[in-house]
Amino acid sequence: MNGAKRTRIVICGAAGRMGRRLVALAREDAALQVAGAVEHAGHATLGEDVGVVAGVGSLGVTITSDLAAALPGANVVIAFVNEPAASMEQAQLCARAGIALVVGTTGLSADQEKDFRREAAAIPVVKASNFSVGVAVLVHLIEEAAALLGPSFDCEIIEAHHTRKKDAPSGTALSLAQAAARARGWKLDEVARHGREGIVGERPAKEIGLHAVRAGDIVGQHTVLFGGTGETVELVHRAQSRDTFAMGALRAAKWVIGRPPGVYDMRDVLDLP
Repeated sequence: MNGAKRTRIVICGAAGRMGRRLVALAREDAALQVAGAVEHAGHATLGEDVGVVAGVGSLGVTITSDLAAALPGANVVIAFVNEPAASMEQAQLCARAGIALVVGTTGLSADQEKDFRREAAAIPVVKASNFSVGVAVLVHLIEEAAALLGPSFDCEIIEAHHTRKKDAPSGTALSLAQAAARARGWKLDEVARHGREGIVGERPAKEIGLHAVRAGDIVGQHTVLFGGTGETVELVHRAQSRDTFAMGALRAAKWVIGRPPGVYDMRDVLDLP
């Protein structure tokens, strides 16, 4: 494919675990070109070639701490961050430059979410807590199952991740819980129960339990259990490799180009109902 026709991407957090996989996988995709690489100020890899850092050979793209300087000529920015301030800055800079944004972030408060959407209102954005295609389908299935089974089936969500994960429950677990709550006409913040300890009494019917496990190098596991009388239904997703998230983000980056301004998610990318 002619290089001029490629989708030119800038990767934030380019030297991290996800960033390096994004670089490596984008290099293998004839429809993509790594046009910029960004890391935080003071990072040890600043000034190095991002392809060398990713282990795929020189790409002629130097890692910088200045996102604004990396944007000219780019079509889309991909960022995996867990810092609201960084997400806001990325949305603001992309909006000023008229460049699409694909951002994987969790932990935004309701006010921060409003601020993010205001900053990003002028550009197309794909925002997701998880870019796995399988997880996007799972969210859809949970909403269907919660509605079909009805509130007589209790809903519990168990998620497991590696020891370096900073937030709990995971953003994906919250997305799954929100899907179940939405299907039943509940507000998640009114029915969520985060773990149990001691004499807690009988489980109320109008409740969604969330439980977080942190151990070793688990990439990501999510189990949604619906428990009824005499039967249980379980839907499970296991990620064996971080590549699944990187490939989903690259798919979103190609999809978002040319879309009307607005905030989309992976259900939009996959055209799920």
